[in-house]
Amino acid sequence: MNLSARKTGILGATLLVGALPVVAPAQTKSEFTKPMGIDQKLGAKVPLDATFRDETGATRTLGSLLKGRPVLIVPFPLKRIAGCGIAIEGLQKTLFRADKPNEHKLFQKSGPNLLEVGKQLDLVFLSLDPSETPFDAAATKNEFETKVGYSAEPLTALTGDEANIRKVTDALGFRFYHNPSTQAMRNPTGSVLLTPDGRVSSYTIGNDYQTKELEANLALAKTGKIGTHADDSTMFGCVQLDAGIIARRGKIESVITGFALLTLAVVVGWIGSMLRDERRQRRMEGRVNV
Repeated sequence: MNLSARKTGILGATLLVGALPVVAPAQTKSEFTKPMGIDQKLGAKVPLDATFRDETGATRTLGSLLKGRPVLIVPFPLKRIAGCGIAIEGLQKTLFRADKPNEHKLFQKSGPNLLEVGKQLDLVFLSLDPSETPFDAAATKNEFETKVGYSAEPLTALTGDEANIRKVTDALGFRFYHNPSTQAMRNPTGSVLLTPDGRVSSYTIGNDYQTKELEANLALAKTGKIGTHADDSTMFGCVQLDAGIIARRGKIESVITGFALLTLAVVVGWIGSMLRDERRQRRMEGRVNV
């Protein structure tokens, strides 16, 4: 076996092993094509009669959460699997920095916290998954308050049925896909800031909450004014796949990985055998020449 043949064999084996694992993920392609987006409905009135349960299990209407301050509504699946909590983590960091502006900072900043939850604005987490419960809402609230660094009251986490969730998200312009039977979900990331009387004042689109931008939007909302369209040139979203597909994919990938490893072992063994035969042949040729 010459050097060229060995290179060909090694290259072929590499390509074979590298190509096999891509078979399984292709079965999830359809979940990535489901509709998702944010239609900015500035000035729209939210349905104040929409009914949910909060983190304590108490029944609440959306209107009951209006307490004379602007309200920041963040719609997302509370369990946030597969890295879907990036937007919430961004909000946590922004509120933490607003409350502790001099934490690990070279230049000191003074003045009131213009983003303090419960004083400057109220915060509402709206579950997009009807299967989530007040227990999930309580866990989300506790985790958020721990990371923000103070008891963010009133911070309310809401869960509800499909009809009430859609009633609110339709009014807010949040388009998301959810399959209750498989738990597949595709949703945009962002938030909506409401005026104290429950009208859409501004949007944050994506995972990044800029402090100055949020403060400016809040100042408008406090006076009942409507802001301008947010930049939606970069839309972020979260995809949670069909649970059945994930399970099947895991099994398929295990089989494919095992087959790939077996193939690699066979190819490596074959190449080793060829190399041994070549060395043996050279030794025999050397003896004959002697």
